[in-house]
Amino acid sequence: MSDSVYKWCCLAWLLQIIHDAIEQVKGIYVVIADHGNAEDMVKRDKARKAALDKEGKLQILASHTLKPVSP
Repeated sequence: MSDSVYKWCCLAWLLQIIHDAIEQVKGIYVVIADHGNAEDMVKRDKARKAALDKEGKLQILASHTLKPVSP
C-alpha cells in the first residue's frame, strides 16, 4: 500500500470516528475537501529527488498536480 493510500485510509477512519460522535449528539457534520496533492507534497528535481530551498528545507508543492481525480 502506498503512503498516500495509507494516509487516506487513516483519514477516512478518523473522519468516521468524528462523524459517529457528532451523530450521537445530533450535530451537523460538514466536510469540505480538495484533492490537492495527495500523491506528492514536495517539489522534485529532474532526478525525482525532493527539491530543497537555499536553507536546505523541502520546497512545498503548492500548485495542483495534473493527475486525474478518481470518483
